[in-house]
Amino acid sequence: MIVKILSSAKNFEGIDYSERKNELGKSQLFKAENFGALGHSGDELSKVDYINYMKFICDSNPRVKNRQFHAVISAKGNSHSPRELSNIAEQYLKSMGYGENPYLIYFHADTNNNHVHMVSTRVDKKGNKIDDTYEKIRSQKVLQEILNQDPHMEAKTALEVALTFNFSTKAQFKLLLEEQGFKFTEKEGHLNLIKYGIVQSNIDEGFIKNRFQNYKDPIDRIRQLKAIFHKYKTGLELDKFMEIMNRKFGLKLILHQHTGHATPYGYTIIDYKKKQVLKGSQIMPLIQLLMPINEEEKKQMLDGLLGKIEYSKTSFQKMKMELSKYGFDVGNEGTIKLENDHKLLGTIDRKKLQLLKYIGRVEIASQFNIESEAEKVVLAKIFHIRVEDLGIGQKSNQETISYYSNILQNLDQKHGANELLQSKNLEVIGFQNDYFLLDRANKQLIEIRRLIPDHTLDFKHIDVSHLDKTEIQEINHHQHTSNPAAQLAQLFDLSINESNDHGKRKKKKGKQRQI
Repeated sequence: MIVKILSSAKNFEGIDYSERKNELGKSQLFKAENFGALGHSGDELSKVDYINYMKFICDSNPRVKNRQFHAVISAKGNSHSPRELSNIAEQYLKSMGYGENPYLIYFHADTNNNHVHMVSTRVDKKGNKIDDTYEKIRSQKVLQEILNQDPHMEAKTALEVALTFNFSTKAQFKLLLEEQGFKFTEKEGHLNLIKYGIVQSNIDEGFIKNRFQNYKDPIDRIRQLKAIFHKYKTGLELDKFMEIMNRKFGLKLILHQHTGHATPYGYTIIDYKKKQVLKGSQIMPLIQLLMPINEEEKKQMLDGLLGKIEYSKTSFQKMKMELSKYGFDVGNEGTIKLENDHKLLGTIDRKKLQLLKYIGRVEIASQFNIESEAEKVVLAKIFHIRVEDLGIGQKSNQETISYYSNILQNLDQKHGANELLQSKNLEVIGFQNDYFLLDRANKQLIEIRRLIPDHTLDFKHIDVSHLDKTEIQEINHHQHTSNPAAQLAQLFDLSINESNDHGKRKKKKGKQRQI
């Protein structure tokens, strides 16, 4: 429960505010005290009557310019009834020195937390100004006494509870305390805990740092929570999902938002059951958490994501990874579904799919080290890409050359030549009466004659993969331009602009969506 003294005012706007809420059915006048004969007249009083009476009392001391005392006491949710809050407000006003002044207590029901507004005069009936020295600090202490609260013990207990959790940052530790109603200041290496406007306790920041520096990810719990999130999130709006996680699993999801922004930039999970604080991204990407449940909204979201893809610059694997962040699963045939859902949302156009996969092959092939034009041609054939999409790499060092040379020279001395090659994850490639050694794991392709120039290997007992002789020539016959992106688009008979207009195309009823 909290109390807040609102800004003083020359007139009694607090009454006008609550009476307007009354008219809307969002508040109710619970108590009107010390209005003299006016309060015993038996007639129904209006806000004007109350305001005029309060002005009459304050006129006895014209030196007091700000006449209105206006405060709010708020409970968490429905923890206190309107009558209980009204009784607490009466005790509060008496302890603050307003008990003999005219005052009004209104119960408000326009938020998720039950609360009461109190309006009184800062001048008593004898014309004396009510003492407002250290008013806000006294206000907190008065409420604590009424509720029998010990804020210092609260702070001590809150620290003890927070330190039972496993956390990885100071921000996560502070979040645990914020959930218990504390705010903070940092001074001289200490984190000060503030509640009711007063520093109630502190803790050494070095101690906190030592705690999270020894943090280790709870791998098993993360795996378990991933399964829980994926099982329950599908088909649920965020609010309902968060409520189920809290009620059923003791997980509280706290969304982080910049002031004035409706969309969160991240979220944190407090796992009360296992005493863990986790980054939301460890369990489920934020965008997937915010995924709408309406199917048409999902399709619109997918259209927007696909519309941003530059098909002539993106590989299939990168596109697949990017869409997976949003909860979409892309099959090798170009089908798109939501993870853990068998319903088809769309299919990538065949030519665009070919282009995406082609760029992926280029990216992988470009990781290999090659030193000659012959090696470049062979590597292009292995990955079914154009020769001009590859470059010559750095010259292999002597250690690398020696490693492969020793393996090849030992092939003659062993009947199990193929077994030796397999044990080293090596392949022999044949192309145009020449032979090459391929090491996929270490991304290396080398002409065998560069490895053992003075020795001729007997390839009769070695498994050799012979490459087709015509494929490279055919792929090179396509007309090229100076623009690499345009070359690729032309290769797959695609317009560059076509890759960005998906969101603009109209959907045809009764036909499968083509993306």
